[in-house]
Amino acid sequence: MTLLLSLMLLVAACGGDDGGDAASGDGTGDRSGERRPDATVFTWQSSDGVEIEAEVRRGGDQWVLMGHQFTGNRRDWDQMVEGFSARGYTVLTWDFRCHGESGCNTVNNSKRDATKEIWREWLAALDYAKANGATVIHAGGASMGGTSLIQVAADRDDITTIFAISSPNRFQGLDALENYDRVTVPKLFIVGADDMAAPDFSQRYFDMATGPARLDILETALHGNTLAQDPVWGPIVQPMLYAFAEDPDGYIAAGEVNNLESAAQAEAADEESDAVEAEQAEDEQPVASEDGNRPAGAPLSGYALALIAPGDGGDQVVIVDPFQSDEFVITRQFEGDVEEVIWLPSSPTVGVGTGGGGTGGALILLDLTTEPPGEVRIPFDFLPDGIAPQFFDMQFSNDGIVLSFSVVPEGVAQAPATPAVVNLLGPTLLAPYAGVLSDSPTTTGLQSPDDTLLLSREVGEVLLLLPTTLAPGFVFAAPEIDEPPTVCVGGECVPLEYSTIFPDEYDWFANSSNNAFWVRYTNKLYIGSPEQEALVEWLTLPGVPFDASVSPGGDQIAWVTSGPPEGANGIFISDIQSEATRLLVQDSDLIFFDLQWSPDSRFISFSSLSRVDRSVGVLVIDAATGEVFTIGPGCCAEWSPFISAS
Repeated sequence: MTLLLSLMLLVAACGGDDGGDAASGDGTGDRSGERRPDATVFTWQSSDGVEIEAEVRRGGDQWVLMGHQFTGNRRDWDQMVEGFSARGYTVLTWDFRCHGESGCNTVNNSKRDATKEIWREWLAALDYAKANGATVIHAGGASMGGTSLIQVAADRDDITTIFAISSPNRFQGLDALENYDRVTVPKLFIVGADDMAAPDFSQRYFDMATGPARLDILETALHGNTLAQDPVWGPIVQPMLYAFAEDPDGYIAAGEVNNLESAAQAEAADEESDAVEAEQAEDEQPVASEDGNRPAGAPLSGYALALIAPGDGGDQVVIVDPFQSDEFVITRQFEGDVEEVIWLPSSPTVGVGTGGGGTGGALILLDLTTEPPGEVRIPFDFLPDGIAPQFFDMQFSNDGIVLSFSVVPEGVAQAPATPAVVNLLGPTLLAPYAGVLSDSPTTTGLQSPDDTLLLSREVGEVLLLLPTTLAPGFVFAAPEIDEPPTVCVGGECVPLEYSTIFPDEYDWFANSSNNAFWVRYTNKLYIGSPEQEALVEWLTLPGVPFDASVSPGGDQIAWVTSGPPEGANGIFISDIQSEATRLLVQDSDLIFFDLQWSPDSRFISFSSLSRVDRSVGVLVIDAATGEVFTIGPGCCAEWSPFISAS
C-alpha cells in the first residue's frame, strides 16, 4: 500500500459528501455541549417534527442568522457571534437536524440522508426572528448552510442580505439554482481559490446573480466555517462580513469583482437578452449532432461524466463535462479492457476496474486534482488462488475505503459471480465466500445507502447480505405468478413468455429512510425493505422493461423497454407517486442500455448500440423535455457525485 493511496483514502474518509464539506481540522463541530452564559438556548420543532437546538444572543432589531456546514454545529460561528453581537446585532444560530444537539429522523442518524430537509430549519429561523421583533435580517451560511439558505430565499421577502462561504450550488438533495433568479437581495460570496471545486460554485452564483453581488476569492484551500474562524484568515473574512451587513451596497460597489452596472447598461442588457430569447424560441429544439458535439445553448448540469471509450490497443477512460465544453477534459489510455468506472463518493477520484475475470485484475484510482491525473494501482493479488476479480457493479462505501465487487473462477468464461467486499486500506478481503462459488447466474452486490447491507440476487430470490461476512441478512422469495402477464405498448398487446422468475433489475432508493429497495419480476416492480421483510407490488410497467433506474430524489423511475411495437427500444419515465408514465425517446435502429440519473435528477445518461453498424455511444437526455445530447463514442457513463469545475 503506497503513501499516496493512504492519503487519498484518508481524505475521502474525512471529506464531506459534496467534495467540500470536510469536517474542520481545528476542532469545529465538537463543542456543541458548551453554553454561553449570555445567550438563550432553546428548542423549536421543525415543520416535520424534528426538534432543533438553537441559541440566540440578544441585541437590537437587526438580526443575523447563520447556518453551519455539513458535519459542523452552531458553535462553529462562535467568533462571529461575538463580533456581530459587539456591533449591536441580535444573533441566531442553531444545529441543523442530525448535527450537534438537534434531533434526527433518519436511519442510523444519517447526516447525509437528513441534508435534503435542512431548509426547514431556515424557515423556522426566519419565522422566529420576525416574531421576535426583527426588522432587518442578514442571513449567511457556510457550505451546505449557504446552499439551503439560497434555496429558501427564493420564496422569502424578509431577508435583507445573504452571504455564503464556500457553498455548493447543489448538495444532497438541496438545489440553490432552481429558482435562483428570484433571489434579488444583495449577495456576498466568499471562497478559497484552492478549495477543490468550491471556486466554481461561487463563480456560478456570481455569474447568474440577479441583483447586486460581490465575489471575494482568497488565496487559501480552507473551506466554510474553517475559513471563517481560521487564526490567519478569520481576521480577514470576519471584517468583510461585518462591513457587508453595515452597508451592503457600499461594500459591493467597493469590490473589484462585482456585478453592478448603470441603469442604461442594465436596460441594454435586458433588451439584448430578450432579443436572443425571441430568436431562440423561433428555432427548433436542440438535437444531438452526428459528430458528438453538444448543441449551442445546451443546459448546464455542472456534473462530470466518466465513461469507457474505444482506444488504440485497449479501452480508454474519458472524463467529460457534458454541457460546458465541446472537448473531452481528461483521457487516459489503458492496455486491454476496462470493465467499469466509478467515482469515489467524496473526492474527485475515479476508480477504474481493469483486466478482471483473468490474471492481473487491478483497481486503478485516478486523482483528478493533479495535472496529469495521479494514479494508484491496487493489484488484487491478495485474493485466494484460482479466484479473479470481476469489476461489474462496483460500489464504494460512503467513506471511500470499502469496495464491493464480485469474484469469478480464474480463466473460466461465462462463470457465475459471487459478491466480495474488500477494505482498500491493506488491502484485505473482508467478506470471503468461504471457498464456495455460487451456482446461480449472477450474485453481484450493491451496498445500501448506509453501508449496512449488500443487495444481491439469486434465481427466484433477492438476498440482503451483511457486508462484513456475506451472511444472509434477509432472503426475499420471488412472488408467485400464476400466468404470464400481458404487456401493451402503443395499443399493441402480447403475452409475456418467461421460464424462470429472476430479479434482473434491482436497486436501492438512495434517499430511503429504511433501506427500501425495488426489484423487477416480469413487467412488475416490487418494493421491499429489511424492516418489512416482504416484497409488495408497486408498479406495472408497459412493454418488457429492463435496465431501470430510480432518480436520486426517489420520485421518478426511468427504464428501457423492448417489445411491441416492432421490438423498438424506448426510454420511459414514471412518476412514482402518481404512476403517470411518458415516453422520452424511441428509436428502432438503436438498443438503449445503462441508464444513469445525474445527481440533481435533471438528466439521464445512457448508452446506445446501433443495430446498423454496431457502434456504441453515450448520450444524455433531459428528463423533463426529452431533449437528447450526444456526448461521444463509448459506454457505461457514471456521473460525478459532486459538481465539476466549469
